[in-house]
Amino acid sequence: MKTKRAPKTQARGTPVVRVVALKNPRTGKTVLVRAAKDGHLGKRDATHLGVKRVSSWVEVEAASWAEATKLVRAKQGKRVTVGRKVAKPAANKEEIRRAA
Repeated sequence: MKTKRAPKTQARGTPVVRVVALKNPRTGKTVLVRAAKDGHLGKRDATHLGVKRVSSWVEVEAASWAEATKLVRAKQGKRVTVGRKVAKPAANKEEIRRAA
């Protein structure tokens, strides 16, 4: 008699797709392109659009590219911007004097 085994891995949530809207320099049309975690575009997209890395994109939870583009066009998803630094509030007056 066989016993049921527990699954080896936990079930993953829905995947996150990073979508960037860029303007095609040849045609002037807006093109939706997939981006990596750090904002880099694929080699083909980079050569065609003239951009290697982007500073902002939209993250959408979607199982497919078609679903992701529909959600982006519907203005859904989380806007992510890289490189913005948040100023830390000073803990006390002495730190403010030292910084000045």
